[in-house]
Amino acid sequence: MNLKTIIAAAVLLLLLPACPTAAAQEKGLGLFVSPKGVGATFNLPSGKNPSSYNSFSVFADIYGMPMGKCYVPGYRAVYNRCNVIKEFSWRGADCYMYVGPGFSAGWVRDFEEGLLDPEVKYFHSPGAMAGIGGTFGFNIRCRERLQLNLSWDVEVGVFYRHDNVMNNMVLSIYRNGLIQLLSPQLTIIYTLR
Repeated sequence: MNLKTIIAAAVLLLLLPACPTAAAQEKGLGLFVSPKGVGATFNLPSGKNPSSYNSFSVFADIYGMPMGKCYVPGYRAVYNRCNVIKEFSWRGADCYMYVGPGFSAGWVRDFEEGLLDPEVKYFHSPGAMAGIGGTFGFNIRCRERLQLNLSWDVEVGVFYRHDNVMNNMVLSIYRNGLIQLLSPQLTIIYTLR
């Protein structure tokens, strides 16, 4: 998968209109785990449109920590407008697929060369990131109030950090947002009534 394909998919997700399905959305509170981090998610109905909902996530971005490259996580907040595109039943469970646009911001580290080299520590300091993106996922209602969600996110954004060598500020593309498309996110959601 090349960069042009990833960018085209992100643009399509951002331009996708709300799809006319009749999924009733409920409030939900969840915890997620992913190779990119761990955190909490809160889902809210989107008002008049029953086929979409708003998803807010806050998480610790652990990029570089599992490999010992850095020892302090970053932090990110993400908002996605999720549009249900397909509802179905699977082994007696209610399921749906969704896509949608979103945006994010946080204080994180960005991709650096030498990710798998144990001798290389990260040199660049963390910085601020902001971006737009999209999400794609599957949701399965396992019990009356319990749901499992598997999703993938992509982000196109900017990264602003201090350069330790030149002692100045650097603005660059947030490369991790595209790389994290390869990292699935598993969320357990408890439906609130």
